[in-house]
Amino acid sequence: MNIKATHLLNNTITNFARSLGCTDVTFIIGTEFAYYPFDNIITYPLWQTEKTDRYFIKYLRNQNYVTIDKKLNPFILSLLHEIGHYFTLEDIKEDVLLKCSKKKQREQKRISKRKSPLSKKQFEKKLFKYWDLPDELRANAMALYLLRNNRKRVKQFQNELADKFELFYKINGVEI
Repeated sequence: MNIKATHLLNNTITNFARSLGCTDVTFIIGTEFAYYPFDNIITYPLWQTEKTDRYFIKYLRNQNYVTIDKKLNPFILSLLHEIGHYFTLEDIKEDVLLKCSKKKQREQKRISKRKSPLSKKQFEKKLFKYWDLPDELRANAMALYLLRNNRKRVKQFQNELADKFELFYKINGVEI
């Protein structure tokens, strides 16, 4: 399947990120939210992962972060988290980043070798453990800092992006 009009989403996200000071990152559609620092690329999915989104919001609330507006789409929070990686990468010592990366890789291998799916509780525990890693904590803190200090801009972006997603899906013949 040939996906059309990806520029609608990429340009909208890029313009928003630039307004926050994230000037040299490329945003592209991927299978998940991720920041690739060596390539300076942030990927985002075309769908939401409701279960993961719920746990992410729960995790942030459990960490006594700011109250998160219920109208804030978790997609936006996840995008801000990846932008947070961009801003905080230089603040984390290289050996700490290496340890975080190795822990993430080991965990991915363990999960891929599992013969049965994780229970809800196991899944939540794995996600919370992941988000407790120093680089993830820093990205979350930065995401919430950006949110707190740019509420109006974030709200406008969320509305604009929702419109662009609707148009994107329409162009690609996807009913929502």
